[in-house]
Parts: sequence; structure tokens; C-alpha cells
Amino acid sequence: MHIKAIKSKTITPQDDIITSLLGTLHRHKIPEKTVIIIASKVVAITEGQTCNVTGNEDLEKLVKKEADQYFKGSPVPLSVKNGIFTPWSGIDASNAGNNKVIKWPADSSKTAYEIWKAVKKAKNIKKIGVIIADSFCVPLRKGTISIAIGYAGFEPIKNYKGKKDIFKRTLNYSRQNMADMIASAATLEMGEGSEKKPFVLVSGLDIKFTNKKSDIHDLILRPEECLYKPILKKINV
Repeated sequence: MHIKAIKSKTITPQDDIITSLLGTLHRHKIPEKTVIIIASKVVAITEGQTCNVTGNEDLEKLVKKEADQYFKGSPVPLSVKNGIFTPWSGIDASNAGNNKVIKWPADSSKTAYEIWKAVKKAKNIKKIGVIIADSFCVPLRKGTISIAIGYAGFEPIKNYKGKKDIFKRTLNYSRQNMADMIASAATLEMGEGSEKKPFVLVSGLDIKFTNKKSDIHDLILRPEECLYKPILKKINV
């Protein structure tokens, strides 16, 4: 696997994400079977998803408004947003400016699909993937990883069900979330501070590329299907 982060200018609300991406990629050769990972924050900024907040009360109101389910907590409010259990409904203040926060993109899968179509055409590529990635907090683990909140151009789940392990035992449940693992790998190079590397190219992946339209729900489990359902049931998720 090869990971290459690409530095860009500061993305502003006046920019278009597709134009900015293609302009940044202009001098870069993109081989077939590459996945382009894009920081969700720059997508959201170009969509006008930046909001002014004047204090914790304003922020809490915004989190409640954006949440599909809201859980008042300390030190941070928790929520379910687009089927994802996340603090603050995905809202983040980093790199937003004074008294501002940035929401998630309006429809990350739709945007990923539009970017996918544009890059395929502009670069004359047949097999390519796109991920819109955001940082994510795993319960009981320090620090953050990244997950795909939108994707296009490849199968996001690799299913091992029915295959054999090294002792010839049949695997009954094993599935790899390729989209989230690629997003996390890309963030190693992307960074989360002042690096200004919102675009990452990842190649050499063992994934299945496809032209079918993506559905983020292919990555989402219903609460009753989740291994953590006893905990989720207690908080009425």
C-alpha cells in the first residue's frame, strides 16, 4: 500500500470542492485503482456548513438540531448522526476560526459520488474510489482514528464469511470495514492540525472497485445487530 498526502491552499467557503481537488491534483499522476481520501471539513466548508456560536449554550442547541438522537452528557454531549454514534453530532471547532464551528457535509455520499464522477472524467480513470473522512472517537480508547462518512467507487466491506482460517475453520461472522481502515491509514499522512493536507492518494489496495452508486447504509448496523446492543438498549439508541 502506498499513501501520499497532497498539500493544498487554505480551502474557503468561496471555493468549490471539485475545482479545488482537481486543481490540486493537476500535477499529480493518479494510477488506476487509487482511492482519494478527502477531509470532511474542507467539503463542509465549501458547502457553507460553518456556523457562528457564542458559547456552550449555542453549541448545545446546534448539536441537538443536527442530531438524529441526542444524549446530554459530560464533558461532551453525545449523539447519533446518520447512523453513527458520535460526540457533538459531528460538529467540530478546530480549523473553523474564532467563534465558529463546522458541521458535517450535508450529504457526504452524494458529494463523494459527484467527486468520483468528476475525477474519473478529468483524469480518464476507469477504477477509482473516493472517501470523505472524519475523525472518530472509539469508546474506551485514547485519541482518535478516522472513519468514512461518505464513499464512492468501491465495495466498502470485505466479507470473510464462509472462508477458512489458517486452521481450516469456517469463518461465520468476519467482515472488514475497508472504507474506515483506508480512512484511518490516510489520516496518518493527512494529519489533523495545521498541515493543510486535506487530500490523500492511497494505492495498492486489495479492494473491489465498482461503478454502482454507493449507499452509506452499507456501512451502518442497526442497533439490534450491533455487538454492543445491551449498552445501546440501555440508552435507547
